[in-house]
Amino acid sequence: MPALRREELVRLDLEQLQPNDPDQLRQGRKARIVRVRGKGATERNVFLSLDARLALADYLEYERPQDETEVSTCLFLTAAGIPSRLPDAQMDKSSINRILAQIGKWHDAEQPNPERHLSPLRPHDLRHTFAFMLAKETGGDRFELQRRLGHRSDKYIEIYTNPPEEVAAQYIEKL
Repeated sequence: MPALRREELVRLDLEQLQPNDPDQLRQGRKARIVRVRGKGATERNVFLSLDARLALADYLEYERPQDETEVSTCLFLTAAGIPSRLPDAQMDKSSINRILAQIGKWHDAEQPNPERHLSPLRPHDLRHTFAFMLAKETGGDRFELQRRLGHRSDKYIEIYTNPPEEVAAQYIEKL
């Protein structure tokens, strides 16, 4: 779900995930997160890829039940063993940072080529990558990019869809 901002991710409620049953997520092709509230009072629906659907299905089936409380409505919950956990168990933004930083370290440990290292991996890196790949897939369709990223301004679309330096360098190399 790289199209989501970190703030949007932690504010998601379980009822916004449609369907929110693990078996239906594994079988369905049109799973989505509805009414995602973004910056500037924007609201959008986010479609989920097969990988996202399968990961969410596993999370809902195996992880979330261990952490939920009677009052938990949030989709993503802080682990039950965390002492500073909020009463409703809502995950906080700093947890997202720590999780991605650890994923980046694990990735880098498996990569012998330092040019392929990701650390430090940050949430916004995923958003930029998603936006760049979506721009490639849609031929730079501004309407689709604005709709999927939750932006109204072309200024931000241009920022998100600028290729990383490595990609821009490859364009020149191919010439």
